[in-house]
Amino acid sequence: ANGQVASQSQGAVESAGLTEGDTELAPAGSSIPIKVKSGDYLTGILASRNIDETIAMEVARASRPVYDLARMLQPGKILNVDLSPEGLLLALSYPVDDESIFWLRSDGNNGFVPKIEKKVFHSRLETVSGTIRTDGSLFAAGGRSGLTHSQSAALVDLFEWDIDFARDIRAGDSFSVVREVRYHEGKRSGDGRIIAAEFVNQGKAHRVVYYTSPKGESGYYEADGQSIRKMFI
Repeated sequence: ANGQVASQSQGAVESAGLTEGDTELAPAGSSIPIKVKSGDYLTGILASRNIDETIAMEVARASRPVYDLARMLQPGKILNVDLSPEGLLLALSYPVDDESIFWLRSDGNNGFVPKIEKKVFHSRLETVSGTIRTDGSLFAAGGRSGLTHSQSAALVDLFEWDIDFARDIRAGDSFSVVREVRYHEGKRSGDGRIIAAEFVNQGKAHRVVYYTSPKGESGYYEADGQSIRKMFI
């Protein structure tokens, strides 16, 4: 196979900073997620997966014009290596950031084509509810219910026109939030915006909803149609 797959030599294993016991090869014809460790380098990682050094060097060279993978590897990130049933390197991928992935795919002729692709996200709606305890802290209640700190802060921003969160909050006040949750390839990949929210303060319910008009104008509105943004103008 043009030298792409060669027997793993002891020297290559040692050069990757591994021992034979550390080199657990996945079955051929599979996608192998490899967690980058401190001290790892690209050619060593690929050598540990039985990929010939010549091919590993070509991977490093081919990626450089688009994303210098050999220099950009970071401990803790996942490098995915795709092998054919014969053990040939078909592709590899590596996360550039939260929004994009670097891909290097075989061109079928001992070369590789690099490309950075945007991740495709799918959103689902999720409802989160909570109740203020005697400490009077919205942020503590939000944390218990699963809201992030930034989402609790957003909740304050949405209702600060109607509620003084420093003085008016009471134990027993409650909130409910409908938020977007983003998924990438079936795995949760972060939270999107708040779509709707309700805050019940001293028995009075306040509600807002995120709405996009036919003209493409988006914003938060109260139940009576009043724009939250216009309240501050």
